[in-house]
Amino acid sequence: MRAIECTAPNCAHLHAEDDEALAQEAMRHAASVHPEEDFSEDAARQFVRSGAYDDAAQADTPPVMKEPLSNR
Repeated sequence: MRAIECTAPNCAHLHAEDDEALAQEAMRHAASVHPEEDFSEDAARQFVRSGAYDDAAQADTPPVMKEPLSNR
């Protein structure tokens, strides 16, 4: 399992089976949560290459959206 944190403060922990799936998950996340950002497929792959890590603890768990601090 591969994972990455959204760069927006307190936003999301994304994870997927491999880097390609993680790039696709990052694109879906950006489109739904940050539609104002221009996040191309190439940008998503670069984002994953630069910051993804192995996350065995997240195996078989869907992506999690963090609740903004202002809502706590």
